Amino acid sequence: MKRILVLLVLMVSFTMIAQNKIEEGVVISTQKMSSPNPEVAAQLAMVGDVVTTTQFKKGKMHTQVNSIMMGNNTTIMDSDAKKMLVLSESMNGKTYVMKDIDPNEEEVDKFDITKGDETKTILGYECQEYNVAVNEGGVKMNMTVFTTDKIKAQNEQLNKMGSKLEGYPMYMKIEMNQGGMDMIIESEVTKVEAKPIKDEVFSLKIPEGYTNAQAAMEEGK
Repeated sequence: MKRILVLLVLMVSFTMIAQNKIEEGVVISTQKMSSPNPEVAAQLAMVGDVVTTTQFKKGKMHTQVNSIMMGNNTTIMDSDAKKMLVLSESMNGKTYVMKDIDPNEEEVDKFDITKGDETKTILGYECQEYNVAVNEGGVKMNMTVFTTDKIKAQNEQLNKMGSKLEGYPMYMKIEMNQGGMDMIIESEVTKVEAKPIKDEVFSLKIPEGYTNAQAAMEEGK
């Protein structure tokens, strides 16, 4: 009986901690790619699971993605500066791209967003369902997103949607067809930790050894 009571107390305590708002810390998520097409599925299996680590603080975000097949990619967003720096490191070298992150009305209107009827609890956070449809660059995508308003962090994909979709995505499923290939991309947060993050993590200064990606593409023509 004592063991049951202890477990119940721990479960309640965990839920109370998880439901507190977090404005600074780290979020880790895992992304899986699959396909109903066996040949495409075999190719995606070679990529394996992709782990994303996001550090966030006061409208700033630093996301790092490491993949054996796709290399190392870092994205830094600053909502005050309205800038995003993307650093890529692969067999082709080190490149960077600096972008504006203030979405205009035309970009936001591309997304057809409806609030769903379902909720899902992920790591103790109650999340609201949203359904998103978009046709970007000739590629149609249908997305199911579950977000929480308890994590105050930027997200690159949701930032494009402006204020149409609220919260931080704890789970995201993207169904798309690209070049005749059906693909499903699922991403779910596996860890949330509230902790102080140093300001220099969010620096938009371009590191030494990185070249402009656009310039690199023009040289390769």
